Amino acid sequence: MVEARRRREAELQLLRRRIEEEKRRPEPLCQEAENWEKAKVIRKYVLEVMELKKQQGEVLGPDTPLGIWVAWALQQADRFDPLTKSPPSILDRKKELPPPPNDSWRFR
Repeated sequence: MVEARRRREAELQLLRRRIEEEKRRPEPLCQEAENWEKAKVIRKYVLEVMELKKQQGEVLGPDTPLGIWVAWALQQADRFDPLTKSPPSILDRKKELPPPPNDSWRFR
């Protein structure tokens, strides 16, 4: 009787753990889908800006302010897009910095 109760408790504990895991499992999928959608919106926006600026007579070249912005904006879209290799970023080097000093003791 005691052994059966222990077995049942173990089964229930495993069931709880598996239910919790399954509840968390879609989170990365949803985040990737949201990021993919953000990338699509950014790309569409960049195309609209380019079209508007073209209509206004602005020149789009790789060394023009608009061209530099377009390249940067499309890289941002690529960083969001889980289906695209993320281009390098200065933000990738953040881990090289020492942690900020702990100033929590100071009055603000």
